[in-house]
Amino acid sequence: MPESPGLARRTQVLIDDATAGFVGRTYVFDRIESFIAENRSGYFRLTADPGEGKTSIVAEYVRRTGCVAHFNVLSETYNQTAQFTQHVAAQLVARRLIADAGPPADGGLGVADLLIEARAALSAPERLVLVVDALDEADRHDLPPTANVLLLPRPLPPGVHVLVSSRRNQDVPLRVSSVLIDMDLADYADASLDDVRDLLARRSSDGPLRAWIIDRGITPDAFVETLTEKSGATSCICGTCCRSLSSARTVTCSTSTISVGGSRPASRTSIRTIGG
Repeated sequence: MPESPGLARRTQVLIDDATAGFVGRTYVFDRIESFIAENRSGYFRLTADPGEGKTSIVAEYVRRTGCVAHFNVLSETYNQTAQFTQHVAAQLVARRLIADAGPPADGGLGVADLLIEARAALSAPERLVLVVDALDEADRHDLPPTANVLLLPRPLPPGVHVLVSSRRNQDVPLRVSSVLIDMDLADYADASLDDVRDLLARRSSDGPLRAWIIDRGITPDAFVETLTEKSGATSCICGTCCRSLSSARTVTCSTSTISVGGSRPASRTSIRTIGG
């Protein structure tokens, strides 16, 4: 897979974790590639509820393409505009697309100027793609009321494409004068369920989880269909459940519930913590 020069170590750790065992979502990547191919520049916004896999999807895209990326993490206060700008600048410097840029507060370039300068260093057919995860977690304090979150620019230079993700139904300022394509994972529920089935089938095909299923007289098909139904297409919960089942100290199972000892409870499912 392509490298991502200048990517912060904390972001690489996040990407590695989010993409471990990644399967499916071909329909999302196809939409992204079509968006880039059909538009000289613009924004592509992926929205979903928590747990539906938007971070894993954009992390997998970064892993596959090696594009410039930034992942906001509210719980770690890694969600400031200055952090975003400096991280983008470090990656563009590492790719030799811009000269070393100082912090914006010290007169350095803002992200709009960074993208313009970096694009000018590329040949005409080349595209510059920037991924920004979790716009809804970005800090908006001290920004002008008319400004976009993270000071993302309204116009984008030709050849620049920005892929962003956000939770559904969040009031996140993103006003653009270029193309804005929205993709909501809720509109692809059937395809998401197929991906969940594929994930569960792969995770349960061998190893400790396979042994757990066989020991309890559960058919693999029943296991896959039960968890698919309970997941509501929430693939990250399925992945967490599979890992928990493989290492659980106490486990019970019926046709309607699977309970795991020694694991955290997963929301929106019938998985419960017991024992341990």
